Amino acid sequence: MKYEIQEMDSKASKKKWLLCLHNKKYVVNQDVYNFIMLHENTAINHQALTEKEQIVYQLLENVGFFEDEIKETKNKDRARLIFKKVLFKQNSLKHLHIFKFLFSKSFLTIAIPFIIFGVSYTMFENKQFESSSFWLTLALLMPCTIFHEIGHISASVKYGIVPKGAGVGIYFTSPIMFVDVDDTWKLPQKQRVVVDVSGIYFQLIAAGVYVLIYLFSHQVILLNVAYVVMISAVFNLNPFLKYDGYWVLSDILGVYNLNRRVSDSVRLLVYKLFGIKHNMLLEFNNTKTHIIGLYSIFSTAFYAYFSWVLIRKSVTGIHEIFNNFSMYKLLINGLFLFFAVTSIISLFKMFKDIIVGFYHDSKKIKHGSV
Repeated sequence: MKYEIQEMDSKASKKKWLLCLHNKKYVVNQDVYNFIMLHENTAINHQALTEKEQIVYQLLENVGFFEDEIKETKNKDRARLIFKKVLFKQNSLKHLHIFKFLFSKSFLTIAIPFIIFGVSYTMFENKQFESSSFWLTLALLMPCTIFHEIGHISASVKYGIVPKGAGVGIYFTSPIMFVDVDDTWKLPQKQRVVVDVSGIYFQLIAAGVYVLIYLFSHQVILLNVAYVVMISAVFNLNPFLKYDGYWVLSDILGVYNLNRRVSDSVRLLVYKLFGIKHNMLLEFNNTKTHIIGLYSIFSTAFYAYFSWVLIRKSVTGIHEIFNNFSMYKLLINGLFLFFAVTSIISLFKMFKDIIVGFYHDSKKIKHGSV
């Protein structure tokens, strides 16, 4: 069977191994790794297997003895990616290694002050927005968006990982470009973080170039575009939706499936309050556990607020449709309603995971296995 297995840089208290099998990725424990290594090139004698090894074999055979499948791909959350179209395949992306020089120390000593100047000048300079320049602004934004994705691709290629593809889609309420850098899970932690932030890094360089051209041309629209690009960079750092900020936080903490830790964190909090011990407390140190706990609280609050805003916009939009009907309003408010329902479903899943987790934990406690 064709597979790959390597130690994962997860910063957990116990070693984790990344198993790539059937185009899926699983995080497995030491027992599974030992079993695979022991029987890698030898026929398995079932009669000689210990009881634990038989269990491991059976569960491996059923693709079941895995602690947690990495369902998160580093493009966007598939559950909320309602449209996806791959435009560039792997073979065409490998040529973007030409941008690797942007990560060299010599270039960074120039780029970082350049970005700081561009951001500072743009934020403090008076900007004049005109509705008549909307389409031109949109056209000037496109190169920055493309350069953002080139940043992720270039960083991946720099570390020997060629993305599987790149394209366009719709994520939550906005059109997006995406790069499938799922294989960066194989990289060490620091290299994964570099890949995560490289899109924003490239994006801010592009914005700085617009600022520089503005200083010579005095075309205000260039400054406006730079401002929008920088605001977009800040939005990309949002850790609650699966934009760059989410992956940065996930990789810095060394925690895969971060958004699925909400249930664990809430249960950990309850167990600590009532003095109930549980094996899950041992996976991360106290500092990391507290950070994940805070993330869970703010993440839940964000989804609740986001859902409320979308519901309010949907209700207001429905009133507008009845007062002054148009297909445009029907389409826009229909999308708001769809995304509101999607967000509410996400909240429901969070609470369901928490309740189901408590139920399974109570069964373990009842049988004395916790």
